[in-house]
Amino acid sequence: MTFLRLWQRLILGISLGKLILFGLNNPVIAIPANQNSIIQLIASSREQDLEAESRLDQSLEMIQKIEESQQKVVLLNDLAINYAQMARLIKRSARGWHSVIAILEQSLSIAQSFDDLVVKITTTTNIAKYYAQIGQTSSAIEILDNAVAMVNLVEDKSRQSQLFLEISLKYGELGQEQIAQTLLAQSQIIIAASEKPLPEFPFSEIPRTLKLEFFGNVNSFRETTALVGIEVDYAKLWSEDNIFVNGLMSFDFDSSRTVNNPRPRSLILVDYRHHFNAQWIFLLIFLTVLTKAYLLLEIMMKT
Repeated sequence: MTFLRLWQRLILGISLGKLILFGLNNPVIAIPANQNSIIQLIASSREQDLEAESRLDQSLEMIQKIEESQQKVVLLNDLAINYAQMARLIKRSARGWHSVIAILEQSLSIAQSFDDLVVKITTTTNIAKYYAQIGQTSSAIEILDNAVAMVNLVEDKSRQSQLFLEISLKYGELGQEQIAQTLLAQSQIIIAASEKPLPEFPFSEIPRTLKLEFFGNVNSFRETTALVGIEVDYAKLWSEDNIFVNGLMSFDFDSSRTVNNPRPRSLILVDYRHHFNAQWIFLLIFLTVLTKAYLLLEIMMKT
C-alpha cells in the first residue's frame, strides 16, 4: 500500500508539472465579453465630439461674414455658450476657454458701437448674462456697472425706469442684492414721478421753435409775372409767458404794370401773452402790413 501511494503521488506531480509548462508556453489572456463594445463606444463618442467642434468652427466662420448688427451679437453669444458646454463635457475644446471669452469680447465690442443708446444698453446687459454663465462673474458685474452709467443718460423717463428694473434683475441673478435693491428703488421713484399729474399753472417751459419757409413762382407767356418770398414762424413758451411771431416778406413782379414794379409786401404779427394765473392773461398783439402798424392791448379772461 505504501508503494502504491508513492506511485500515485509521482504521477500527479508529473501531470501538474506538464500543465504548468503548457501554460507558460501557451499563455491565454481572458477578455471580458463587453470590452470590445466599450472601446467602440469611446471611439464613437470622440468622433462625435470632433464633428461637433468642426460644426461650431464652421458656424463661427459664417458669423464673422455677417455685418455688425444685433443679430450678429445674438449669434456670437449663442456660439460662445455652445463652445463652453462642449469644453465642460469633454474637459477640453479645440478653441478652449480662452476662445470662448474672445467670442464674448467681440460680441460686447459690437454692442458698444451701436448708435442707439437704448439698444446699446439692452444688448450689453444681455451679454453680461453670458459672462456669468461661463463663470466670469466679475466681468459681468463690470458690464452692468457701465450699463447703469448709460441709463442715466436716457431722457425718456418711462424707458429709463424700465432699464433700471431690467438691470436690477440681472444684479440679483449675480447675488448683488444691495445694488439690485438700489436700482429697483430708483426705478420706482422714476415711475412715481412720471405718473404724477402736471400742475395746470405755471406751465411747463417748452424750448423755442423756429421755422423758415421759402416760396416762389414765375410765369411767362405774353406777360411775365413772378412772386418770391420768405415766411418765418417763431414760438416760445415760458412758465408764465409765451410769444408767437409770424413774419412774411415777398416781392411781386408783373411786366404789364408800368409803375411800382416790382412791389414789395410785408406782414409781421406778434402775439405776446402774460398769464397771471390759469384764467387771467394779458394779451398784446402787434400787426404791421407794409408801412402801417396796428397795436392792440387787451386784458382778458380765458373761458
